Amino acid sequence: MSLIGGSMPVGATFSPTGGTARTLSSLGGDRSGVKLLVEDAAAYAVRTTLNVTTTESSVNSGYPGGATPNKRRVATVVPIVLADGSYFNNQVINEMIVHPETTDAQITSLRSLGVNIYNDADFDGLWKQGSKS
Repeated sequence: MSLIGGSMPVGATFSPTGGTARTLSSLGGDRSGVKLLVEDAAAYAVRTTLNVTTTESSVNSGYPGGATPNKRRVATVVPIVLADGSYFNNQVINEMIVHPETTDAQITSLRSLGVNIYNDADFDGLWKQGSKS
């Protein structure tokens, strides 16, 4: 499929099917974030990690509404072993930047859009071959 002329279900809801539930264990954190281990492999070197960070809004008259945005970010790192035996970290980064006045319904809608962009077949060409058509 292609992006141009493609479609996406705006406002859709999603639920997972299949797969295996994996435990998330804390690898530590600080005031702005936490690193989580996805227990998905026996060898520690190839286990998936999630780096979760948040930045809270602060008063700033230079921003619309007088406040900086809230920021939420999850960087997923999935190490793979290459043919020569070296490692490479594949990554997918999810980030949401919203104004403090954004409603829960608006955040839910943004999450739905994000899921669609990752999962909808019309975006396969973008993710697999880099096609923007």
